[in-house]
Amino acid sequence: MNINSYIEIFAMVMIYSIISKKVNVRSCIINLIIAIICSIKSEYISFVDSNIINLVTSIIIIILIFKLIYKANINETIIRLLICVVIMLVAEAGVGIIAGVFKIDTSGYGLTLILILSLTIIGIITELFIKDFIVELEYKILDNIKIYSLPIFNFLLLLFIFQYISKKINFENIEMTCLFFAALSIIVINIIATSYITKEIRLKKALEIENQYNPILEQYFESLKATEHEYKNHLNIIYTMLEVSADDEIRDLVKGYIKNTKNHDHLAKLMYLDNHVLKSLIYSKTCEADVKGIKFEYSINTNIKNLKLDNTELVILLSNLLNNAIEAAEVSERKRVNLSIEEIMLSGKEKYRITVKNTVKDIKILNVSEIFAKGYSTKGKNRGFGLYNVQKLIKRLNGDITIEIDEDVIIIEIIM
Repeated sequence: MNINSYIEIFAMVMIYSIISKKVNVRSCIINLIIAIICSIKSEYISFVDSNIINLVTSIIIIILIFKLIYKANINETIIRLLICVVIMLVAEAGVGIIAGVFKIDTSGYGLTLILILSLTIIGIITELFIKDFIVELEYKILDNIKIYSLPIFNFLLLLFIFQYISKKINFENIEMTCLFFAALSIIVINIIATSYITKEIRLKKALEIENQYNPILEQYFESLKATEHEYKNHLNIIYTMLEVSADDEIRDLVKGYIKNTKNHDHLAKLMYLDNHVLKSLIYSKTCEADVKGIKFEYSINTNIKNLKLDNTELVILLSNLLNNAIEAAEVSERKRVNLSIEEIMLSGKEKYRITVKNTVKDIKILNVSEIFAKGYSTKGKNRGFGLYNVQKLIKRLNGDITIEIDEDVIIIEIIM
């Protein structure tokens, strides 16, 4: 078994674990076993004499093991492993530079020691500085896989060409390293250009979202004007009640009248929200709940200026949560939905807590452990993508999402 090959595979899956936040005794043991399997496999297919084939077969083995043990999503695993491969190649290029500059004999254990040192440093850098960036890049790629497919194809093509040239031409270590970094630069330029395109697409989507909710906002302001006019009428009616009613009737009459007009308070509360998209979204859901006979209450004590979501993502998050809540509450007995958004301090850091509560008809049919799984739904086929998209979004932002059940109420809480 080639010790350097073993170290490389182990380092790659350890970097994967660091990015996935799964560094523990169990994951380390699994990674050791994966490294051993891949190294032994390399010995058995050594007749192929191709690093590319060895790498591809190793990645396939890793994907299958992660799928079996962690129930990992295949697309996410492939993209994350490709990113780990790039990190590994950069580390090995650094080893080549060190070996070339210091004239180290690459046939002995000197190369192994440098490899261990370089990969350890890369692992520390990944944990401390670039882990979150990698996760964000990964989800950008997954959300725009058609656009990013070209840079990925270019990377694989250049990797094959680089490996082919290295076998046909006898380059020095430094020359090979320069060639590698030139190829890597092409990939980086492709990724930057692609990121720019996706940014433009996101801006276009954000503009579409704003245009979509502008009519709702106009409707809200019209309703607010009408309510202001009604408010003056209410005052006149209350004044008349006081004038014409007997003393023992006044209290009951005024109480009953105020109770009937209290459902307009949500319009005034929305005035204090700075985010027009959020204001429009909540107003539209309030109207929808009112039509369906659902009591919808909300409490928002923050302007959400520091929330790590753009308007498009905010709509995806809240629309999916509230759509599910309203659908479930509509067929329930008590018909209640509650939304809360607040700022909290957690471990000395400012966080946002979003809580959605709703009543359900039959709590027993819910499978809490599967509720965020892709395609899970109690409402039939071709459903169950809303909460899956919510979880994917929260995961990208390194947030936490939990679900609780209290009698006939389901509670989803998000902290990010």
